[in-house]
Amino acid sequence: MKLRTRLVATVTAVITVASGLIGTFSVTTAYQNSITEIDAGLRQVLAAPRDEVLFAKGALNFFADDVIVPVALGVVLNDGSIAVVRAAGSVYEPLPFPELTTTQLGEAQSKPITVLSSSPNYRVLVAEGGPGVDLIAAAPLSSVQEQINLLLWRTALAVIFISIIAGVLVWWFVSTNLAPVSEMVSTADAIAGGDLNRRVPQTEPGSEIGVLASALNRMISSLQYSVSQRAESEQQMRRFLGDASHELRTPLTVIRGYAEILNSDATTTADQRQRAAQRIAAESARMERLVLDLLNLAKLDEGKLATPEIFDFVELTTAVLGDFEVANPDRNVEIVSPAQILINADKQQLTQVLLNALSNVKQHTTGGARITLEPTAASLRILIDDFGSGISASERQSVFQRFHRLDESRTRETGGFGLGLAILLAIVKSHAGEVRLAAAPTGGLRIEITLPLGVQLDE
Repeated sequence: MKLRTRLVATVTAVITVASGLIGTFSVTTAYQNSITEIDAGLRQVLAAPRDEVLFAKGALNFFADDVIVPVALGVVLNDGSIAVVRAAGSVYEPLPFPELTTTQLGEAQSKPITVLSSSPNYRVLVAEGGPGVDLIAAAPLSSVQEQINLLLWRTALAVIFISIIAGVLVWWFVSTNLAPVSEMVSTADAIAGGDLNRRVPQTEPGSEIGVLASALNRMISSLQYSVSQRAESEQQMRRFLGDASHELRTPLTVIRGYAEILNSDATTTADQRQRAAQRIAAESARMERLVLDLLNLAKLDEGKLATPEIFDFVELTTAVLGDFEVANPDRNVEIVSPAQILINADKQQLTQVLLNALSNVKQHTTGGARITLEPTAASLRILIDDFGSGISASERQSVFQRFHRLDESRTRETGGFGLGLAILLAIVKSHAGEVRLAAAPTGGLRIEITLPLGVQLDE
């Protein structure tokens, strides 16, 4: 059974029961009031003077006209029999006097009692009329029963009418207020079918359904974001696997080609064999660098870091720049920094950061660079500005993607696999740092790296 049906049935049942109880109370109260009024009339009749004329006439007509007699009168004789003085009802069709037992006569002397008979029931009261004489006043309840029966029918009809009206109103109210729930169900079905752009309509803010709608919309937005992130991750993974396969296939193809030359017949010259051996060694080294880079990225993704140590970052930077200038005498790299900067970090990985940044300068510029170190109380800001042509703002974030290269030709002359900046970003993030690319004052590209000075690294 649906919630709407249960709510309507429950509320309608409660209203019906409540209406029935109110009707029952009203009928009972009306009956008691009628009995009280009749009892008062009986006491008034028996309280009249006992003069025979008054008793025979005045008392009989105490609250009646000449046609209808509402109270029957009788006398209990010495032998215990009852003599009817006057019958109740119409003077033309009097009602039979009630048959009273000795027990009932005794009970009626202290208070009025109801005597059930075939037709009709009576309300009876007994009083002393003189020495050895008891007077009986009996009022028929036929008119009261007719009124109560009529009231019962009207009450029953009213309860039924109220229940029908209440059921219709409750159904309308519940349907109106649960309409957003039906829309939520429809939205959930659409989302289950793949339509993640659907949202639950907003209702009255602050209401239970309004709060539920807001919570569902937040959940749907989170789900949509998760699904989009998953799709993007899968796409990146496919692109990553394709790029990795491409980068590995190139050196493998070269190695296989030169290996075939070495395995060829005696027509191959010594120079050709020497050239083949050199190319095999070079491509093997290139493939080894790619595999090592991929392994480093995998370790960084898993959060595997070496034991940190406190060292002078200025000394490290100076040593790296010295090696770079020896290997590239045509490149001049300037360093601007204080005399000493102590940092608690992974020395080997920060060395890799500097090497990758300088490798990027070497590959994409023809001039030198400037490294500026700006320490603060809690962090170190590293600015690496080159004198190249720079890159556009739209390309600055994509260069951190793995295997992304500004030169899509992927020739060996342009160098690298497109992993240098990806590794740089992974190392900096593992140290709780940040990397940002911007336009350098020198006209080229600025790599801005921010590292905490006292970062605590997990082994």
